[in-house]
Amino acid sequence: AGMALMLLGLAATVTAVWLPNPSLALFVIGGAVTGAGGGAIFKGAVETVVRISPPESRAEALAGVYLAGFVGLSLPIVGAGVSLAGGVSPRVTILTFAIAVAIGIVASATRLLPGAHGRTPQPAVAKAA
Repeated sequence: AGMALMLLGLAATVTAVWLPNPSLALFVIGGAVTGAGGGAIFKGAVETVVRISPPESRAEALAGVYLAGFVGLSLPIVGAGVSLAGGVSPRVTILTFAIAVAIGIVASATRLLPGAHGRTPQPAVAKAA
């Protein structure tokens, strides 16, 4: 559900910016839907890591999730700033960002959704002491 929400929200946000008369309401709605999708994806990632990681390394695994999340939130903003500073229009910057995110979502969906490659992540078995 999170991936679909993100794609829908990105489409709404890009549409809002590219309309002949840009729509602030559609832009805000698109941002909210994208945020809800991102939250659902993050929740699913944390749940998956907790479920499949062995108890003795769960903290390390969750630290990796948070690190990836922070990098994933920071790099696109820096990229957008560089793009805008280089003279690229805000419309093109938002479109390019949305396309990159959509490609990432579709690429990861083929590997992460249940049933992809005929398997689902299995819980790790704790080592006997």
